[in-house]
Amino acid sequence: MSSQALISIDDLRSLRSNLERLWRILISVATGGEYVRDVEQDYAELRREIDRLVAKLNASGARFNIELFLTLSEWHVYSRKHLKSYASRRAFIADKLSGPIHVLERVVQEFDNMALTPLQIVSLLNQHLGNSRAQLDFADLHPKIIQRCKIHFDNAQYDDALLSAMKLVETELRAASGLAADDVGVHLASKALGKDGVLALPAAKTVSEQEAVHQLFRGALGFFKNPLSHRFIDEGDRNYTFMILGFASVLLILIGQLKPQLKP
Repeated sequence: MSSQALISIDDLRSLRSNLERLWRILISVATGGEYVRDVEQDYAELRREIDRLVAKLNASGARFNIELFLTLSEWHVYSRKHLKSYASRRAFIADKLSGPIHVLERVVQEFDNMALTPLQIVSLLNQHLGNSRAQLDFADLHPKIIQRCKIHFDNAQYDDALLSAMKLVETELRAASGLAADDVGVHLASKALGKDGVLALPAAKTVSEQEAVHQLFRGALGFFKNPLSHRFIDEGDRNYTFMILGFASVLLILIGQLKPQLKP
């Protein structure tokens, strides 16, 4: 490793500052604050400086990776085509940049409290990058959630992803119970899983546990699906959306375990 490749804490401060400036430009263009032509040159200069700093970090032994649009025009076209609301555009950029910026902030803060050599800075940076939250992986979700929801999630259309997930839960529960097409929402959950319902979960060993399963599905359909069926929520939190999709995956797995309820 050459001494010229070694990074300094000022490199990290500059990279963090440039990423924050880039974030502001991307959001401004995507939400009508500035025209692409007015800030395209600023964006290009920031990109070049960010690329230089990232290359320097990685030449020093860091494992720093960030995905950016090559040009501001490219981002403008992508956001108009795939991200229909201002909230989804802000969420998309936050997902791309908040993690790397947070890691840089932590390293700078810790450096201010101790004396570190360039090699120690690299080690600390890699430690925080390694401990940072893993990328959300759709491969771990239910296959039907992947099929119906991933395209919406990838495009930051979180309302659509959540509604599709809960519609899946509703349709799968209806199919498993053999109920009619006009049995919907919490009414469907009660007819399928309530005290006089047609289905039961074998893992629920007591009456109260079976009632808890009933309420679990009532709550999911009543709270997560019904509002989206009647109005726009404009959900903008990618992580929160992913967690709800995970919850929907659990519900779909439980539906696959349901059996006809034995009548006394």
